[in-house]
Amino acid sequence: MENDRTYTKWLYLYGSVIVILVYLFGNGYWAMSFLLGFATSAFNYRLMTLSVRRSLERPEGTRLKYVMSQQMLRFTVYFGILLGAAFVDNIEIILTFIGMLSVKIVMFVYILLKKEEDE
Repeated sequence: MENDRTYTKWLYLYGSVIVILVYLFGNGYWAMSFLLGFATSAFNYRLMTLSVRRSLERPEGTRLKYVMSQQMLRFTVYFGILLGAAFVDNIEIILTFIGMLSVKIVMFVYILLKKEEDE
C-alpha cells in the first residue's frame, strides 16, 4: 500500500512537470493535449487498482469475468479519448497518446530506481 502511494506521488509529480514544460516550450494546446492523455492514464490506473482490489472480494468463479469487464471499460475509455482527440482541431493526438503512456513510463523508471536501491 505504501509503494502505491509513493508511486502515485511520483506519477503526479511527473505529470505536473511535463505539462509545465510543454506549456513553457510549446503552446497551450500541446499542454492541454498531454494533460488530457495524462488524466486519462491516471484515471485508468486508479480504476485498475480498484478493480483488482474489488475482484479479490468476489467469489472464485466471478473474478475473471469482473476483471475482464473492467479491462474492456478501460480500453473503451482510451479509445474514446483518442477518437475524440483525432476529431478536435485543437488537440494533438500524438501528445495525447504520449500522455496516456505516462503511467507506464513512470512505472518503468520507478521500478528501475527501486531495483538500484535494493542492490
